[in-house]
Amino acid sequence: MAVRPRAGSTYAVTTESESTYLVDVAQHSCTCPDNRIRGEHCKHLRRVAIEITAKRIAPPGKERATCDACGTVTFVAAEPALDFASIA
Repeated sequence: MAVRPRAGSTYAVTTESESTYLVDVAQHSCTCPDNRIRGEHCKHLRRVAIEITAKRIAPPGKERATCDACGTVTFVAAEPALDFASIA
């Protein structure tokens, strides 16, 4: 399964069968039928958790960064984009 971060606490999970489901980590929800019908944590929610724990994707509100000194992968607070037009 491929996991891609989206806005806020959501992630898009694409399966081997080319189906894509939206996982919301904060809401513990997924758009897949298994999650909607049974209300249980589905494999898509578990996959996002695995990817975050393995530091392959950033958790909500963070972005992936690599330490210039030691090369360690870490996550830092996502900063809002600067609006240079408002500075001028």
